[in-house]
Amino acid sequence: MTWLQSTALSFITFTNNKPLEEALLSRTTSLSTFTKVKSDYVTRAIPKTAWKDIFSWFAMNGAGLIVLEPHGGLMATIPAAATPYPRRSGVLYISQYIAFWQGDGGTAATTWLGSFYDFMGHYVSSNPRQAYGNFRDLDIGQNAVSDDLSTTSQSGKIWGERYFMSNYQRLASVKAAVDPMDYFRNEQSIPPLRPVPAFNDYNDDPSEQRFMPQDPIN
Repeated sequence: MTWLQSTALSFITFTNNKPLEEALLSRTTSLSTFTKVKSDYVTRAIPKTAWKDIFSWFAMNGAGLIVLEPHGGLMATIPAAATPYPRRSGVLYISQYIAFWQGDGGTAATTWLGSFYDFMGHYVSSNPRQAYGNFRDLDIGQNAVSDDLSTTSQSGKIWGERYFMSNYQRLASVKAAVDPMDYFRNEQSIPPLRPVPAFNDYNDDPSEQRFMPQDPIN
């Protein structure tokens, strides 16, 4: 079995009997259902009386579903700075809100999702309102590219600290060390930490300008 066969088969639906390589190169999805996900972290118990109001949202037009994923246990014993994922002690569960729609009919579903997310703000973490990094939520902020570089790491905090909390600064330092030119980027990739211009010792031509991290990695 090849690498392609062992790793990609589970992610591809072969409705047209195309060869594996052709299916991977295709930019036309075979899926007819689309999803959008938002997330929260719950650090204090939501009152029982509030759940009646929460459940009422799932009878509305465009309603999706909610998934509650518990934390605690062994996860709570790991220091928050041990890995990029910072949610350890003090987190009861992650709350995931998922909307579904077919084709171009996403207006009702995405409107419901945004409104339900606003409603849940009363019961979840705040300052910042935390989010799960593997459910990319472009509503909370995106990189803006200027002069072929993403948003500064300071501006990226708007969304970065909601995913990574205090670990965001360290991740931005790593990014500056391994990819100071921000070549590998997307809407919410971590920008390099505080890039400053540094010129080649033998050539002051601005076209030779490159960017290096100002602060060392701890």
